[in-house]
Amino acid sequence: MTLDREAPAVRAGEVSFVVAGSRCAADLYWPPDAGRPVPCVVMGHGGSGTKRLGLPGYARRFAARGMAVLVFDYRHFGASEGSPRQLIDVRQQREDYRGAVAYARTLPGIDPARIALWGTSLSGGHVLAVAAEDPAIAAVVAQVPVLDRRRRGRTLAQRLDRDVLTRLLQFTAAAVRDLVCWWRGEPPYLVPVVDEPGRLAAFVEPEARAVFTALGGEATGWRNAVAPRFVFALPRYADGTAERLAMPVLMCLADHDLEASSRFAAKVAAKAPVAEVRHYPAGHFDVYVPPWFDRISTDQAEFLHGRLCTEAGASVPPPEVSRMLCLRTGSGRPLVFLPGLGSHDHPPRALDRWFQTRQVKPLARGREVWWVARRTDGLAKTTIAELAREHAAALRWWFGRPVDVVGVSTGGSIALQLAADHPDVVRRLVVVSAAYRLGDFGRTTQRRAAKWLRLHRPRRAGAAMMSILGAAPGTRHVMRALGWLLGPLIAPADHGLLATIDAEDDFDLRLRLPEITVPTLIVGGDQDACYGKELFQQTAAEIPGARLILYPGHGHLGIQPGQLTDDIRSFLDGEGPSPR
Repeated sequence: MTLDREAPAVRAGEVSFVVAGSRCAADLYWPPDAGRPVPCVVMGHGGSGTKRLGLPGYARRFAARGMAVLVFDYRHFGASEGSPRQLIDVRQQREDYRGAVAYARTLPGIDPARIALWGTSLSGGHVLAVAAEDPAIAAVVAQVPVLDRRRRGRTLAQRLDRDVLTRLLQFTAAAVRDLVCWWRGEPPYLVPVVDEPGRLAAFVEPEARAVFTALGGEATGWRNAVAPRFVFALPRYADGTAERLAMPVLMCLADHDLEASSRFAAKVAAKAPVAEVRHYPAGHFDVYVPPWFDRISTDQAEFLHGRLCTEAGASVPPPEVSRMLCLRTGSGRPLVFLPGLGSHDHPPRALDRWFQTRQVKPLARGREVWWVARRTDGLAKTTIAELAREHAAALRWWFGRPVDVVGVSTGGSIALQLAADHPDVVRRLVVVSAAYRLGDFGRTTQRRAAKWLRLHRPRRAGAAMMSILGAAPGTRHVMRALGWLLGPLIAPADHGLLATIDAEDDFDLRLRLPEITVPTLIVGGDQDACYGKELFQQTAAEIPGARLILYPGHGHLGIQPGQLTDDIRSFLDGEGPSPR
């Protein structure tokens, strides 16, 4: 069946797929002259929205640029199955997205390696969550996304407005009544999605009602009713979601949005490895109708075409990208920061976040610092060379050119291997508190930590790991006691952490040092117990043209941030810090 109001060159038809035993109805749009496999954009509406309520305009525009588009109805809504009707279930809606993606990947004429997600309002949060778990997704567009039930667009003064509070209480009472119906096994207690001001509905703003009417309203198959219990189960943003987005992301934000916080969404986007943010002086509902629809949908079509249809953008992120944790801060020329030994099964938190932030923030003046670490969850036996190879693949994907790299401790070992094996990704190299191999004390201590980790004794492992930081025997005793206290935090049961320790235990790059041709700076404390002054000196001496700075009286990772930052910045800017 061909849909009405369709541009002559774009074909569309009705299809369906099954999720958990229920049929989901969808419309599939094909680009003109699709002679070979094409990319596909999977689209779902926000909240109670259905596939023909305003979404055909986006789908036609994307299809005209060479992409197939699969627009579907969630279970419980529109032409899809699912009982009871009009029930918003965030978990199920995200499952429906996954089902739509799986279906699209099986379709003849669709390139399964070029599937993109598009979501708006509530589904703007869905697509980020789904893509974070599926690194094979090629691109994501999130429009006016509702990411967290605690982060709405209204200011505190607006939330405390009498009319707003009254509406909130009335809707909450309706949601409680709906829950009672569910508990009794009765049909949902439904309320309108949009209505006039003063009435009970999810949205009573005049502009909301006007937009739903302009998009065709109930004539499109949408129903102006919803089970209000959804307010008790709106999603909360899961920390670390953005950092796991390996693919390019476009976030389209309305600066006058009262339903979703554009400021919070922009902060989330800043944590994604490859994200673009577009701001529009519009409201939440304005984005669906002219003039903002034309501008925003054109921007989205350009983004998707560039990422999915052009030779430069059609490549799929290598699997190594999805294995990286990445945090970004600052703006300017990129600087990649590789941290020291730790459990990286999630982005830094609590004490570890404070420590990592303390290291990278001073470097962010005039630069965009990328804190990058290989995820340790699922990491089996590995080598420093393999870790360097994975980092190189990610850096090539993200930047496509050589970038400055700063590696600290274990990150310094990876950085040295990176420069030796993959010089095409490194512009200038700074190695902090690391050398071509571990020193005798460092190796013995890390082996002791590994032994206690295998015995599930985190406090003893933490004591061993922290003792390396001391510049003198007395200081090492203090650090060992601190490590014992912090053991469960810094030395969790993590097979990936063990694999990294074993990899560094085998690491010895001395014979490869003369092959490092990028400008290199080696810095360390002359009382470093993990490596030692002599290893720093040998490393610098055997790398052609390398510079060495030794900080008197400082131990492993004990260099004061101010002086260290000044020396690193001076070197990266092409100036020569004086060796000492």
